[in-house]
Amino acid sequence: MGAIFVDFEQLNSFLFGLEHFKEGITNRFELVAEYVRSDPKEPKDLSSSASLKVSLGGSEKRKSSKQLNLTKKSNCKTVYKLLLTKYPLLLERDFQKKNCIQARYHSSS
Repeated sequence: MGAIFVDFEQLNSFLFGLEHFKEGITNRFELVAEYVRSDPKEPKDLSSSASLKVSLGGSEKRKSSKQLNLTKKSNCKTVYKLLLTKYPLLLERDFQKKNCIQARYHSSS
């Protein structure tokens, strides 16, 4: 499997959208994709080398590597399934809060 890349800012918006639009909501992934589209931090040019990209597994050397735009419902579903399988901690409710607290604790030590 080739690597799947997503834009860092889109991934953050996506994770926030997943938290806001809980499982069981009708059209959940359409709502999440709309939230990512409406986020002012979303980069206008995803092909730009200036935007930070996150690799979500697979081999970066394979020709089948691809960039997924999280403003599309189908890509949101794909990335959600991938995160659920390979990176379930990213989907935990208080993941960011816990890491912020740990980072502050370690920097004050």
